[in-house]
Amino acid sequence: MHIKHTLLMAATSIGFLLLRPGAVQAIVNADNPASAIPDNTAAPSGLPQWNNVGSIGGASGIYVGNGWVLTADHVGAGNFTLDGTTYDWNGKAEIRLSNPADASYGAGQSTDLVMFQLTAIPTGVANLDVASTSPAIGTTFYNVGYGLARNTAEEYFTYDATTGTFTQTSNTAAPYQGFGYGSPNTKSWGQNSIVGFQSYNIGFGPVNAFYSTFTTSTDQIVSGDSGGGVFNAAGTLIGVNDAIGEYTNQPAGTAFIGDQSDLINIAPFYSQITQISGVPEPSCLALLTIFGLGILLLPRKPVAASVCEGAN
Repeated sequence: MHIKHTLLMAATSIGFLLLRPGAVQAIVNADNPASAIPDNTAAPSGLPQWNNVGSIGGASGIYVGNGWVLTADHVGAGNFTLDGTTYDWNGKAEIRLSNPADASYGAGQSTDLVMFQLTAIPTGVANLDVASTSPAIGTTFYNVGYGLARNTAEEYFTYDATTGTFTQTSNTAAPYQGFGYGSPNTKSWGQNSIVGFQSYNIGFGPVNAFYSTFTTSTDQIVSGDSGGGVFNAAGTLIGVNDAIGEYTNQPAGTAFIGDQSDLINIAPFYSQITQISGVPEPSCLALLTIFGLGILLLPRKPVAASVCEGAN
């Protein structure tokens, strides 16, 4: 038996489980057996960037600055709720990001990242520092996102190799263990570290990602955390929650020890993110250049023209 990665709505032998909005949703922490709702529901000490992660229609997004939000493309643009206040998407500016021309996989092709602009700039939220270099294997990070709470009790499963099915059991010595999760939606955080890097394409363009493994002392993202932030210890944005790797035929609504969290590596998109958002503020020439290099621009009015209107 092996770890599979499969689309949520169509199981295949190899693929990825996308963290799609409206399905199962939240960071599961294995080391909090005392409560059905993870205790990691307030900002971790020393990570004010927690405040930059909001919700988009049951999934997650990251406020970068200057009215711009970054999320997974499979989540998409929409109204953005941050600390209880909902900010409207302006309905025009939605920009798909593309892998850089020198990417080892999917060079120049659109990936599972999108940015969109709000009608108003959120108050009291600082602009983010975005990583410009890829993190190293072993880097410890925080996941922040919205999702369903972890159930209190640990669950145990056996596996029948003949039928390819898991069966829940009360035997605590069973070879597979994990947690179920369900309502309510909640913002939470967890910690893990980078195990390795991988590339995949599950219908939203080629993705270059790093991944972590769910252990008895670390976290696992689940659907609804999609589009949420991955921050290093300094609070720099290094990734975006994207997909899940799980065992073949793993029961729905469970997180097994050994599952993977697949997180888009943000560093290759540093120039695109900073030039689109203006964090730090770019020149109009830089904006026009980035739009001309093949970023998929979906608004009815070109964003570069509106941002730089009157510059000449």
